[in-house]
Amino acid sequence: MSEEMLTRQNITSGAPLNIETGVTSSIGSHSSPRVFVDSLTIAGESFDKNIVAIDGGEDVTKADKATAAAAIIAMTISPGSINPTVTLTLGVLINSNTRAKLEEKISQVLNSGTNDIKIKLGAANKKQEFKTDEKWGVVADVSNFEFFPISPRAFSFHIDPTDLMGVSKNGMRYHIIEIGGLTTEKGELNVCSAASTDKGVAKIGYISAS
Repeated sequence: MSEEMLTRQNITSGAPLNIETGVTSSIGSHSSPRVFVDSLTIAGESFDKNIVAIDGGEDVTKADKATAAAAIIAMTISPGSINPTVTLTLGVLINSNTRAKLEEKISQVLNSGTNDIKIKLGAANKKQEFKTDEKWGVVADVSNFEFFPISPRAFSFHIDPTDLMGVSKNGMRYHIIEIGGLTTEKGELNVCSAASTDKGVAKIGYISAS
């Protein structure tokens, strides 16, 4: 069994919270961590639920429909005195037209000198990590989190197509999206460390931004 992703000391010390899964770990029946969400919106562009993601302990051979709009490959949340600093790496199954529209929207906003870009996550899966008590539980419940750029200068956005899941007849490919320089107005994150019962709340922001 791999070491738990978030330790109790990590959560209580105010250190950065690092969530890392495999690039395609959300699609198999195995004991590796997986985190995915059923909806995703970036800069007003909504992503369809195209990934057949498998929750922890479920049988991939019984999967018969897409369950996720995005896989969370990596997320780093560095707590801040006001708001946290966040970086995101997502996996999405989209075609080149969707990628082009997204890149155009991001470019238009940044060229305007504003940071009016929102990244909205839907509901996250509940069986994310195989715990030390041999039960599946969450690592961090990122359901309904909304992120936005700290500033236009701090914000970065990259999207690259891969062949990791093949290519569909309508041109869909698995794309990796890397987004940096984000923050959120949420001050707390529900987490779970070693055992499935070892639940807690990580403080990620301390002073209201208002």
